[in-house]
Amino acid sequence: MMASLAAFVDAKASAGMPIRFVPPASRDVRYYLSRMGMDKVFDSAGVAHQLPSVNANLALSERALVEVRAFSSEDDVAGLVSIVNYQSVAAPLQRSVSQALLEAGCNVPEHARVSRGFMAAQVLNSGSKLRLAVADAGVGVYSTLVKAGATTEKHALMMAVTGTSEFVDEDRGRGLTSIHESIKLHGGRGALISGHSLVHLSPHGLHPWTGNAGFYAGTILDVVLPIA
Repeated sequence: MMASLAAFVDAKASAGMPIRFVPPASRDVRYYLSRMGMDKVFDSAGVAHQLPSVNANLALSERALVEVRAFSSEDDVAGLVSIVNYQSVAAPLQRSVSQALLEAGCNVPEHARVSRGFMAAQVLNSGSKLRLAVADAGVGVYSTLVKAGATTEKHALMMAVTGTSEFVDEDRGRGLTSIHESIKLHGGRGALISGHSLVHLSPHGLHPWTGNAGFYAGTILDVVLPIA
């Protein structure tokens, strides 16, 4: 969830709120955070972090990580998608990955009411799975769909993933639906998270859930797809 952490830090720093980061005790975790680019996120936000420096080209040379990156426009999203497609995966999966990231990324400047979001990708399980995350610290899905009839956070998330948009244009609202279709096609899984609620996206359907364990003031899309 590095993308969501980056979005949270960026939003709080932009609002002028003081942020204190306590580095993890584990050396491996500190290096992992740096390899994911969190040191750059903290630097940009003016947050002291004590994270180690790492080789700037390490992520791509290992084909294991794509650093957490900020984006604020469709052009930014397209550029980041091209980096993710550096991963050597089959062409059909690459097309699905590109579509998912473009759809999720473009949702941020259109709906989140914040200037930018964050994206990250990571290859897991010795190269067998690709994990993608897009996050923002915006107003959340419920706020954007309440005028469209959303009654709760969970209801809003289900509306979003089944084709409802805050815009009335007939061709809008298909982004998250197409992402779920890609997940089903490739046997992956995912989650759309906002507020206290989430919807699990799986080949077997949509599973909404609301709890009190945590609250995220924004939106997170987290997807895992098999590469092999």
